Amino acid sequence: MVFTNSLKIALVFIFLILLTRVSHELTLFSFPDASLIIFFAGGIFLKKIRWLMFFLAYIVCIDLYIINFTLLEKINLNIGYLLHLSIYPLCWIVSKKLYGEKNNLNVILFFSSIIFVTIIAYFISTSSYYFLSGWVHEPNISGSYIFLKANFLHYFIPNLIYGFILFSIIQICKKVLLLKKKQSLITH
Repeated sequence: MVFTNSLKIALVFIFLILLTRVSHELTLFSFPDASLIIFFAGGIFLKKIRWLMFFLAYIVCIDLYIINFTLLEKINLNIGYLLHLSIYPLCWIVSKKLYGEKNNLNVILFFSSIIFVTIIAYFISTSSYYFLSGWVHEPNISGSYIFLKANFLHYFIPNLIYGFILFSIIQICKKVLLLKKKQSLITH
């Protein structure tokens, strides 16, 4: 079996999603869910729509397993969950458009896009999933605002940290590739 770079990256993403999404639900020690930033990274590194579809199916399977394993009655597959899932293609497409062809990583553009995607994803995900899934009974505008405001930093800060980690990894990989390129030019 030949391991291409895309397959190696996909295997790392599979492990990270499993580590953060499952531990997020099933263990006492849990990392915040990194799926949002992993999908952002997927748009940068994997690009192809088949990978996006694979990872969407993968997180749905994980979520279905968690529902079955923990017998969570509050989690249900409805319109709220489907709207919640829409944030992942959004992340993938934004990062693919921004970094797909140029391969130029501007710090300001990178973090601006991470912040933009995280804020939009928070409002789409939280509003649709919690309010349309029945987690919040009789939602109203003031109650919704209070709920969104109270939980924003719990969502925003981990995703910003994961974005910083992703940026650092990209910078390290670029430097390693540049060194390898210089070494190959010297030896030839």
